[in-house]
Amino acid sequence: MFLGYLPAVSRDALTTMRQEVRSWRIKRQSERSLEELSKKYNPVLKGWANYYGRFYTTALAPLWRSVNKHLVQWLMWKHKWLKRRKGQARKTLEQMARNDTRAFVHWKMGNTTA
Repeated sequence: MFLGYLPAVSRDALTTMRQEVRSWRIKRQSERSLEELSKKYNPVLKGWANYYGRFYTTALAPLWRSVNKHLVQWLMWKHKWLKRRKGQARKTLEQMARNDTRAFVHWKMGNTTA
């Protein structure tokens, strides 16, 4: 009999991490640049990726989508021309992620979609 075990992040831990990201209120920090946001929050994201994503990196996909969703909202608050264009804001964020993959740890791993 073979018993397979794949260590991954629990649902409760994912919920706690998403609540933490929500508490940062990234959307309201429209005065900051992407670099400033990256310097402030990337160490925390990197720690989560190293700890929880050690063996099963795709289990963190819901967290990365949540972070990208908050970054899309930040773009929409920062740039008035994106205010009511969520699709265009997503495309802009994906383009920013492709151009600067080092900004956030999950962009390095290829999680660029919101």
